[in-house]
Amino acid sequence: MSVLYRRPPAAVVQTAIAYLWAVKTDSGAYIGAILMADALGRPIEFVHNRVEAPRGFLWPDDQVRAASLTALCHSLFDACSREPALLLASDDLGSPEFCRDSLGPTVPFALVSSSDWVWVSRPPAPGIEAHGLAEELRTRGDPMEPFRRIQAGLREVYPGERWE
Repeated sequence: MSVLYRRPPAAVVQTAIAYLWAVKTDSGAYIGAILMADALGRPIEFVHNRVEAPRGFLWPDDQVRAASLTALCHSLFDACSREPALLLASDDLGSPEFCRDSLGPTVPFALVSSSDWVWVSRPPAPGIEAHGLAEELRTRGDPMEPFRRIQAGLREVYPGERWE
C-alpha cells in the first residue's frame, strides 16, 4: 500500500520562469546568466556566457554597453532549452525602452527591484499563465533572491572575474 500525498499541479512543475542578470566586469567584459526555475523556485536550467566588449575610439561608452548587453542577452536566450512563461531581469539591466527595443524578447518581461516591477512589454492579461505567476511572485518574500543565486553561479563559473 502506498502513502497518499498531495501532488503539485502539473502546471507548477512544467512552468518556467527565467531570471536574467548581466554585469560588466572589472576586465571590461560582460558576463551574465539566465536561471530558469519552476513556479516553486526550484532550478531547472542555468545558462551563462561572457562577451568581450568592443573597444576603440569609434565606440562611445553608451554604445559599448548597449552592444555588449544585447549580444550577451541574445546568446543567453539562444542557449535556453525551453521557453519561459515569464522573463524577469534586475532593474539595473537597462531602461525598459532599451530592453524592449534592443533585447526584444516576445515573452512577458519585467524589470525587478526589491520594491517594484516595471513591465518592459505589456503586463500579461488576467487569465494568461504569466499573469498568475507574476501575481504569485510579487507576494513571495525577496524578489531579488534568484539574482543572488545567479551571481553565486557566475562566481563559480568565472572565478577570476570581478564586478561591483
